[in-house]
Amino acid sequence: MKGLYAALLILTSCLYASATPESTDVIIRFKSSNHAVLEAHYSSSTDTSTRSDLKVVLEQHAATKQAAVMQILETHNVLNRVTSLWLDNSIALRSASPSLISKLSKMDDVSEVVEDSQISLPAMDVTPTQPEDDITDVGKPQSNIAALNTGPLWAKGYTGEGVVVATIDSGVRWTHEALRGNYRGFAKSKTVVDHDYAFWTVNASTMLTPDTADIYGHGTHVTGTLAGQAQGIGMAPNATWIHAKAFDWSGGTSQSTLIAAAQWVLCPTKRDHTSADCSKGAHVISCSFGGNNSLTWLNPSVKVNEISLRDS
Repeated sequence: MKGLYAALLILTSCLYASATPESTDVIIRFKSSNHAVLEAHYSSSTDTSTRSDLKVVLEQHAATKQAAVMQILETHNVLNRVTSLWLDNSIALRSASPSLISKLSKMDDVSEVVEDSQISLPAMDVTPTQPEDDITDVGKPQSNIAALNTGPLWAKGYTGEGVVVATIDSGVRWTHEALRGNYRGFAKSKTVVDHDYAFWTVNASTMLTPDTADIYGHGTHVTGTLAGQAQGIGMAPNATWIHAKAFDWSGGTSQSTLIAAAQWVLCPTKRDHTSADCSKGAHVISCSFGGNNSLTWLNPSVKVNEISLRDS
């Protein structure tokens, strides 16, 4: 019996000794400032710069600053787990080992290597808050929209015509009566949907149906408040809306996914993530996922989007 106990101890020790240290999804950030690069570009160029020009500037900047780290990642055979993000000059790396994280953290141009932490949407309250007698006629804002002085703006013709608005959220049921009419996906045909340059998901192969596009429900609600056309529920009912589905069915996402979504609303792509066209980017972006989330890491992406709006 003692011999069996000793053998079990030795086996357990061997298992612990051979176990691989737990890996972590991380974001590698760099010391150089993207928005400073754009400001420098503006100061040395004409006013004819387009969003496409800015994208090229940021991509070139990221390629230069990330080159040394990319070489290390190639040496460690992990490039298949890497996503380079030009919007804020960062790299998302899945399943990084502690030793690799330590090595990257010590590189001269790297400012930090941090966990690609999770972010959650606010909990959905399914209790109706809008009394039935507040449902208004078409052409008049309902009470919460009217409280923002939308009525006088609408009366002067400011209803969002010619403006592209984007939401980054949990998805949108694009067939909803309040949202179908001004969804870019129906711009070519009123009966056949085309999600190119209109709807983004983390995985390009994700199946989209009206019933599964927003299981959580938050994104449809937010987009309705922004651009809904029925019963006066939307601030800009004549704006064209697009959507980046960053949050999953449970209302969760990661830092890197939000940054990738922010890239997309600036320069949308086809559904398969190809053929970016910055001319189709949003003029207004809604990110209604605050609450208890600490989102200071998103500030560089916000700043770049602010700068890009000079050309809108």
